[in-house]
Amino acid sequence: MFAASLNVDAFSNDAKRQAAEIVRREMGKIDLVIYSVASPKRINPRNGITYSSVLKPIGAPFNSRTIDLDSEAVTDVTIAPASGQEVADTVAVMGGEDWSLWIEAFLTESLLAEGARRGD
Repeated sequence: MFAASLNVDAFSNDAKRQAAEIVRREMGKIDLVIYSVASPKRINPRNGITYSSVLKPIGAPFNSRTIDLDSEAVTDVTIAPASGQEVADTVAVMGGEDWSLWIEAFLTESLLAEGARRGD
């Protein structure tokens, strides 16, 4: 079994470069790529724009009840729906663009084996 760690911004070009070097040096070509990143922000390495994600409903408010742990009171809560910009920014953080950039980086470095697949 092999494991490696990097302490870098997972969305950066530097992260992709460092990971590619580790794969090349320690693993050779890879046949399975699993991508799992959760983040509140992403800086797009191509244009420098920072996107912020939100956890909000889409299209309609969400109404529920919650417990205020300080007062132990049960109260009603409403979460307003995400704006169009908030939805677009969340997709920019959590969507597939960065996944595509990782695959592109590994393809450019000839690190994907024939028939490589993604882990879903």
